[in-house]
Amino acid sequence: MGYTLTEKILFEHAEVDHLAPGDVVTVRCDVVMTNDISGPMAFHTMTKMGVPRVFDPAKVVVVSDHFTPAKDVRSANLQKRLKEWSDEQGVTFYGQGRGGIEHAVLVEDGWVVPGSVIAGATRTRARTARSARSAPGLARRTSRRVSPTASSGRWCRGRSRWS
Repeated sequence: MGYTLTEKILFEHAEVDHLAPGDVVTVRCDVVMTNDISGPMAFHTMTKMGVPRVFDPAKVVVVSDHFTPAKDVRSANLQKRLKEWSDEQGVTFYGQGRGGIEHAVLVEDGWVVPGSVIAGATRTRARTARSARSAPGLARRTSRRVSPTASSGRWCRGRSRWS
């Protein structure tokens, strides 16, 4: 029997000879996204892991949407930290005036294309509707949460585990 669309996308991004329902595979990510909630935790964890750079700056996107525009000094400092980290890493940063809702920005600006694997936060329906597969991130609101270590690992290696 043939593969489902999701299985085909995952198979194309995994280094396996066969894929079956229930398998756990590690896949290459086409884009790794974070936001102003999960990003700072993962920055800290990445530093603690001793990894100075993301795997590929051209594939990492930081979108500030939860605390933009800043409502107070703390929010403004958070936005400043996101911008500084993005500049240090050479990754794309969507800050105030450039971005929007992270889940829409990736689709609207062409980061999500059919057949791609996107690792990031929740609300994946907008991306999945474009025939891409999205990995859950730190902000997942179901019972499955991804730790800052796992999110940082995606930035370091450009890979995510799927089941």
